[in-house]
Amino acid sequence: MHEWITCMKRYLLILALLFNAVITYAQQSTVRAADDALIYADSMINVLPELYVVGERPLVRSRQGRLVYDMPHLLEKFPAENAYEAVSRLPGITGGNDEALSLAGRAVTIVIDGRVSNMDYEQLMMLLRSMPAERIERVEVMYAAPARYQVRGPVIDVRLHQAGGSQKFNGETYARVASYYYPEAEGRLSLLYNSDRFSTDLIYDYTFEKSMQRTWTDAVHTVNAVPWPITIDNRRRTRDNVHRFRWGAEYAFGENHILSFAYTGSYKNGHGDVTVRGTEHSDNTESQTDALHDVRLDYQTPFGLSAGVEMTYFHSPGRQTIQGTLNEERLYLYYENSQRINRWKWYLMQEHTTSGEWGINYGIHYDLSVDNSFQQTTDLSVAYSYESSLLPARSSFRRRENTFNMFGGVNKSFDKWSFDLSLALENYTNGVWKDWVFYPSVNLMYLPAPGHVWQFALSSNKVYPDYWDMINATSYLGVYSVFAGNPNLRPLQNTALSLSYILHSKYIFTAFASHNKHYFVQTLYQQPDKPEAIYKTFNMDFASQWGVQASVPVSIGSFLTSEWTFSLIEMHHKDSDFWNIPYDRRHALLFLEMATTANLGRGFQLLLDGHVHSRAIQGDYDLSSAYRLNAALRWTSPEEKWRLSLNGSDIFNSSQVNPSIDFKGQKLNNRFSNPNYGIGFSVSYRFGDYEAKEHEEVDTSRFR
Repeated sequence: MHEWITCMKRYLLILALLFNAVITYAQQSTVRAADDALIYADSMINVLPELYVVGERPLVRSRQGRLVYDMPHLLEKFPAENAYEAVSRLPGITGGNDEALSLAGRAVTIVIDGRVSNMDYEQLMMLLRSMPAERIERVEVMYAAPARYQVRGPVIDVRLHQAGGSQKFNGETYARVASYYYPEAEGRLSLLYNSDRFSTDLIYDYTFEKSMQRTWTDAVHTVNAVPWPITIDNRRRTRDNVHRFRWGAEYAFGENHILSFAYTGSYKNGHGDVTVRGTEHSDNTESQTDALHDVRLDYQTPFGLSAGVEMTYFHSPGRQTIQGTLNEERLYLYYENSQRINRWKWYLMQEHTTSGEWGINYGIHYDLSVDNSFQQTTDLSVAYSYESSLLPARSSFRRRENTFNMFGGVNKSFDKWSFDLSLALENYTNGVWKDWVFYPSVNLMYLPAPGHVWQFALSSNKVYPDYWDMINATSYLGVYSVFAGNPNLRPLQNTALSLSYILHSKYIFTAFASHNKHYFVQTLYQQPDKPEAIYKTFNMDFASQWGVQASVPVSIGSFLTSEWTFSLIEMHHKDSDFWNIPYDRRHALLFLEMATTANLGRGFQLLLDGHVHSRAIQGDYDLSSAYRLNAALRWTSPEEKWRLSLNGSDIFNSSQVNPSIDFKGQKLNNRFSNPNYGIGFSVSYRFGDYEAKEHEEVDTSRFR
């Protein structure tokens, strides 16, 4: 750690010297430009008008229950290197920098051109980071997605400039190297061919990642009324090779008459080892392979009918060997496990616009998934002190999920009012649960004066647990730490509402509230009869929150632009059936996020972004406060083909959240090291007037 602190001090010194050199160069260039301008001063004065008026276009407009951002104008104030960075800088959006984006305290879904994109977070990052920010025409933000989007809750709809015209073949190359605890590297090639009717695109991305995560655990575990002190130093090293690839094609028979095809695949080969020292002494080796294949076909007609079908196959076999001791307990196990998911999706939707400008939409979609997973455990110990019944030789899991959804909606704009209303009816079965649920969605807007907007949103949603969390299996993370599945997990049911006021088309103030029935989260429980801590995902009675948020842009001419977001959230978690220690907890959270860009001239920019948040809760956990600051010095060539960036990630090594428990006899503190603390350098080159192609990705959020 001392070497890293020394390294970071050197990095900050280098960044400061570079910053000083760039400022000096920019100032000298300004002086020379001023001297040159004196030569032409007379002619300039002669053509200036008598009255010079400077206006400012609004950053956001309202349309049928949604906020519409003019991205070319927004990017003039908040420059971004790629589409993800541009989206994360939208007013009211918090997160970014590989963290989940949220709007009004809730996780947000991103769709492309109004079409559902089946993405997990990792694929979403690859997609948006491979797309230039200039590719975006506008962004539409909805606090409650209409049912026709086939997703629920807050949504960001990224609308892209539509390609067309003469034949083009172009692309982009990208390379990145970074040094955290270990070095890592990434390379990407993106190609696009486009003509009047036909377009095709190809992306290949390779990432080599090597990391070390360290956890210090201090606990007092009471066993049969006798306190046991537990001190553990856990070091986990991983090495991953990740290949991602996509091929897509699209043919336009005419305007709004399009047939599209996409194949998406990924392959990941990972290895890891874990060493645990202290009260527990153990060694763990593991390997895992993930393979994903997805094929999707979509058809859109000029009379508002659209249809599509998608098939996804995911397979993830793994192996693990663990050997260790804790006092008199000895563990020597070998695991083989596998997760295999087959999933199909079909949808059909129709949209109309009447002569009175009423928008009407309705449709159906059906999802089928089959999960075949197993875990086989072999006890290799000579003298094993645990009961053998706790370690079944093989735990198999097969679950079939069926989701049928039909929906309808209507939208209309009046003089100062606009609304978008929809209702979906969904039937969900999985062999354990069978539910019929209604999902209403309301977006209502009122414009009392130009630049002033009131918006009300109401939505409901259901979120399903990860497949692996529902498998009936037990696996040892160490002698002391055990993971247990829960086949009785229920999906959570969410209801949320928000009220926003937009002042002068740029200041946004929001009050929000949400209630999550059957909220599920992984928790830890120290067993009362033996020194063992169980990690298991449980449904709470509910988790609710309410709060207020303010987004305030600040600018100093064309030199500096900044966006500040303040949030105050009251959290309430309750579980009346959590082992033998029910809880009912409340806590207030304060969150501040900032993104700033300074234009230094000659293509140089200095970027700062970060956040700070106070303590929070998660079930019976207490979560520590933390803060993060990232810095980058970026250069873009005059023709915007080359882009170089020197990045410092979490430069104060302060962003890690550390959980602890001190509740009704449960006492444990975890302190984590931060694997994202370091330096990176990236370079990209665009050739052929490159414009990134929108992609439909695959939802693997519930896979492991």
